[in-house]
Amino acid sequence: MTYVRSKKILLIIVIILLLGVAFWYLVSTRQSTVRPKVAGVSYSLSPASATKQVGDNLDLSVTLNSGTNNVSFVDFTLNYDQSILEVSSFTTVSALNTVIVNQPDNKTGKFRFVAGNNSNNPVRGNINVGTVHFRVKGAGNAKVNLVSNEVTVRTNPPSDVNVSVASGTYLLKNK
Repeated sequence: MTYVRSKKILLIIVIILLLGVAFWYLVSTRQSTVRPKVAGVSYSLSPASATKQVGDNLDLSVTLNSGTNNVSFVDFTLNYDQSILEVSSFTTVSALNTVIVNQPDNKTGKFRFVAGNNSNNPVRGNINVGTVHFRVKGAGNAKVNLVSNEVTVRTNPPSDVNVSVASGTYLLKNK
């Protein structure tokens, strides 16, 4: 009787181990294929440098070069010196037709923008995402850094992208 009972316990342990190995294999292969990274995407700010006076407007175009990748989603943050620059607005001009976040925070010097393309039309190549409109409120050297939080391209499955980011340096003078 104990021999049969020991065999049953051993069989249950072997089944549990086999199920555990199968589960581990499925999870580990799934994690590596869910969101693969693709290369070849970069942001730019234009102009990359300029000289302005206090009271002037500084308009910076944000462009995303996606190469041959079809972009479905962007999420970026612009960091700037809030003591000398202030975001007055951001004008979207791209085919990224669903704006989720268009949020300047002039107290912290951060502007966040999140948008997606919910149409069936591909968005790729040089994409003019929009123009950020700054008001110059103080003198000094201002650096504006664009940090990409995420860019997703349409592949099957969707892929996150390794993105080159942009920055610009601006000389702001008193009148």
